[in-house]
Amino acid sequence: MIEHGTPDVTPATVDVRPDNGSLLKVTAVRAGYGDSTVLEGVSCHVSAGEFVALIGRNGVGKSTLMKAVTGRLPVRSGAVTWKGVNLERWSSHRRVRNGMRWVDEDRGVFPNLTVGENLAVAGKPLPRSLAYSVDAIMDNFPKLREKSAQRAASLSGGEQRMLALARAIAARP
Repeated sequence: MIEHGTPDVTPATVDVRPDNGSLLKVTAVRAGYGDSTVLEGVSCHVSAGEFVALIGRNGVGKSTLMKAVTGRLPVRSGAVTWKGVNLERWSSHRRVRNGMRWVDEDRGVFPNLTVGENLAVAGKPLPRSLAYSVDAIMDNFPKLREKSAQRAASLSGGEQRMLALARAIAARP
């Protein structure tokens, strides 16, 4: 968990596990909005094959960290590396093309597309041989197969979250 202190308390550094060939490495990242610093000295590692959840109460910087990692927010200091490469000059789009995915609380589905179309679009940034097929994804999400012809906007909130996760997995993150 990332702790974010009040102005008179220094935010904690998070170092989840030792770095042993990290896929993603965040080192002493400082980021924020305008004059406000939200993250100060945040560090963590994610190894290949790991699934990691970032948990914490509202306002502690979870989304800010993810925006910094995915290139949606500039890193003021520190470094983010992906497969050993510093991402400082990489756009968000380049990060996605290189296998980085983020499933956020906003779900990120295309409401006017069907479930099947949402999944088909998800693998487009990758060569066809690397992306999972829509059928392979639906094998793991049978509820989505049942609703494959429905528009994403008609799904329940939980089903939309399931679709967002399936979209991320479809592109082989």
